Amino acid sequence: MMLGRHGLNSWSLQFQTPTMPMLLDQLKPEHRAALESVRAWLSTHLHIRPKLDYSGIAWHWNERYELTPPMGGSLRCVCIIPDPELPRVAISCDRQFFDAHPLSSIPKTLHAGLGDGICVGPLAWCTWAISSADLASAITDLLEQMLGD
Repeated sequence: MMLGRHGLNSWSLQFQTPTMPMLLDQLKPEHRAALESVRAWLSTHLHIRPKLDYSGIAWHWNERYELTPPMGGSLRCVCIIPDPELPRVAISCDRQFFDAHPLSSIPKTLHAGLGDGICVGPLAWCTWAISSADLASAITDLLEQMLGD
């Protein structure tokens, strides 16, 4: 694990810009593999360059994929949050995506994250802990649905 001067991991150090490989190296192997599979899917399907961004104390350093209409269907943003304790994926989409897609069409492993989501104007934001290949697959299935809109 890459630690800063005060024993903190580089994910949480705002003024020491890390690299994404450095952040991924701090994760448990199964968490790293899950995030890497989502990142590979994003690279293959979005064809945009992500931006490493510091987003405050909740997400610290994260890799952000921002889309503009109409290139992403309902999908607007994906953030890979390489928190060494609880790696997550956050997704923003048009709020109407959930009106047009019944809950039964969304992978069951993601239902809890939908309940914790928030709406800001026309957008919905949902976040999921991602710790396994099954969760990574469910996330990419949902992203595929959002891109198809």
